[in-house]
Amino acid sequence: MKEVKSTKKYEIFKELKGNREVSPSRVKKIIDSIKNVGYITSPIIVNENMEVIDGQGRLKALQFLQMPIEYIVHKGAGIEECLSMNIHQTNWTLRDYIKSYADRGLQSYIYLQDLIEIYKGLSLITIVMASQGGTKYSKKIYKGDFDFTERNYEQTKEKLDYITEIMSYFNYKNGSKSCLEQALLICRNLDCLDLERLKERLKEDSSIMRRWNSVPTCLQAIEDVYNVNLSYPVFLYTEYRKTLYKKFGYESGSKTLLKHTKESLKHKES
Repeated sequence: MKEVKSTKKYEIFKELKGNREVSPSRVKKIIDSIKNVGYITSPIIVNENMEVIDGQGRLKALQFLQMPIEYIVHKGAGIEECLSMNIHQTNWTLRDYIKSYADRGLQSYIYLQDLIEIYKGLSLITIVMASQGGTKYSKKIYKGDFDFTERNYEQTKEKLDYITEIMSYFNYKNGSKSCLEQALLICRNLDCLDLERLKERLKEDSSIMRRWNSVPTCLQAIEDVYNVNLSYPVFLYTEYRKTLYKKFGYESGSKTLLKHTKESLKHKES
């Protein structure tokens, strides 16, 4: 049985490098709970360097209330033990994992963290998808196996700069901002589009876009604007599906694509 110690010397406790930040809202919830219900003793876990492995929220709350901290020293514990303990209590978010790996010096994650700081106006999922080539983000990010070079970083910045510029034309009354970001990212990766035309058309006529409630319907709304006065319209969602089938080696799905093409043509004629 490990010894449970107690102290009010809050300064002896240190932040563990790579651990996630504790949100003020979580600390407030703990403080409110202690005030309203009382505090049931639950020692925090530290290593021999007094780095907090588990219990950052409790530490901050008890420090705020000027209450003693009970703690247990677990020698040899580090970030891996911290990850294991916290995952089973409050799930780590994608942002938590990225910051943790970046704090530990993994260059790929440092690049990604830098993009998150630069493009604060864009959603995290859009930034990560852009870094992955426009598809859903890989499980490798969670495992610490994310491979992202300086060249990838510059290429991703070009995509995000393009999206950011176009996003400045919208007031988002017609649908989800995140869906629009992801739809624009898909457009940016399609070879069938004139990207300058897309930018100019959306700048001129974004206000006439029909409502969207998903990425596919947003792509269809964008194609309405893009295809104005075009002799040979481009069907963005159809082209997107084609790229997916090709990317993942699917031979099926032609009926779905044909159906969508017919529906799109019908819409254009009406």
